[in-house]
Amino acid sequence: MSTTYAVMAYNEFDPTRERGERFFRSFSAAQQHPGIDEVLVVDDGSDDYTWLQERVSQIPSVKLYHNEKNLGVFLNKIEIIARATGDWVITCDSDNFKNAPHIDKALSLQQDPDVWYCPSFARPAFDYRRFIGEYNLGDISRFDQGGYKERNVARCCLNTGNQMVHRETFMEVFGQYRGTDYWLDMWRFLWDVNVHERSKHYWRQVWDANDSMLFNMLWLEAGKRLQVVDQLEYTHFLAKTDSSNYNRSPHEKGIVGLALWDELMEKSEACHNKPAVEDSKDCNNEPNDKEQE
Repeated sequence: MSTTYAVMAYNEFDPTRERGERFFRSFSAAQQHPGIDEVLVVDDGSDDYTWLQERVSQIPSVKLYHNEKNLGVFLNKIEIIARATGDWVITCDSDNFKNAPHIDKALSLQQDPDVWYCPSFARPAFDYRRFIGEYNLGDISRFDQGGYKERNVARCCLNTGNQMVHRETFMEVFGQYRGTDYWLDMWRFLWDVNVHERSKHYWRQVWDANDSMLFNMLWLEAGKRLQVVDQLEYTHFLAKTDSSNYNRSPHEKGIVGLALWDELMEKSEACHNKPAVEDSKDCNNEPNDKEQE
């Protein structure tokens, strides 16, 4: 099996050098790791692509691709996994850092192509270790077991990327969205928003703020599973002069995030109400022995 380490890039140039250095740090450990067969960067139509191209061209071990137009976070993740040559892909946002122990742990997990392997800690602030375990669509309602504060942590966990996935299985589920205006089909979640007041670009930013939540929901609906992995940890780093994609996004991101969460919990609870003998790929139900007789 081969493994690609994939980093999504957008406007990484920073005159203070802080953001640019952070970007190159994001794949520094992967460059030197013997278990990584390919380090891949896909730039999402940056204004500063010439700067990025010049810098990356000095690193022969890194492959760089450039989107002619800005696709956004959701579609660029599909693009980078589509371009990867590895059987498995470890994704890393440019404001994060994965060290050699993280990569070692990820490589040891490459067993089930239907499982998307997720981190349990994004240091220093995002601790998801309470959710360690494997989940199908029917199980995911176990995330919703606490009060308001606990639910916010659960939502944040499900909206955290930087995972490892089997490339072919990923493309079977998400290849249909490659190059599309996917958010135009997602209005069903926006029951109390006048979608015509804003541009397509505006709404794409809203959806991109919830990209991992959307990825995870569609993945579970396709009958796949998520695993929050013990000791699969990385460092989340923000430059002092910068802000995260989520923080930069329009305020409707909160409405969309809650709508996706509610939709996911409703579908999970619906799985509990289905007869076990019902052929339910998305819920991963198995008929029990008594009902088989």
